[in-house]
Amino acid sequence: MVPMPTLGLKLPLRICVLENAACVEDAAGRRTGYVYWDEGRPSGGDRPFTRAEAIEQVRIIAGAWAGALVNSGTLDTGPAPEPGAAAAEPSPEV
Repeated sequence: MVPMPTLGLKLPLRICVLENAACVEDAAGRRTGYVYWDEGRPSGGDRPFTRAEAIEQVRIIAGAWAGALVNSGTLDTGPAPEPGAAAAEPSPEV
């Protein structure tokens, strides 16, 4: 099995909820793994993700990357996570 690339991410990872997407953010503020949603369009063909579905998909992505970081032997943990950091929460204003 080929190891999953870690993309240079640093723990802790958190879920960022944006206006119409969710993504993974690492300890350095690097964002990746965006999943978009659209709850306002009528369904035709492929059904877009709902907000809840998109956040759940990003949780799965974050879990896979966290596992890859822990198992890669190149773990860089960065600062300690805040309580509840794994929960979906809005990103700080930039």
